[in-house]
Amino acid sequence: MGHAEIENRIQAFRSDLKTLTDKIMVQKHITSGESFVLAEDQYFSLKYDVSGQFELHPSQIIVVGSGKLGFSIVPRKRYRPFGDESDLDVAIVSDDLFHVLWAEVFEYWNDRGCWEREAPFR
Repeated sequence: MGHAEIENRIQAFRSDLKTLTDKIMVQKHITSGESFVLAEDQYFSLKYDVSGQFELHPSQIIVVGSGKLGFSIVPRKRYRPFGDESDLDVAIVSDDLFHVLWAEVFEYWNDRGCWEREAPFR
């Protein structure tokens, strides 16, 4: 991953920010396409392994953040290239899993009342 390649990606992203809607920006840059820092086989293996843990289809697993784009979009790190100190952010996109986990959280809250980290969770 060369410096010029990252700069080109950043410039393309900035250009799209000026012309595309939020929804299209997310679809184009976040939820579709390959990971910038993982080779195609590595990306598939990661998605396959994570999806197997949750009994989901690999298409429901996506790499996001600087591992996806090649640079960060977090405000305090905006446009910083993915590097040795970077982590790989993985998102699970599943309505079914969300509802199962939400029901478990509600049941826990209902049975045990408040817990120490309830406020940050909400």
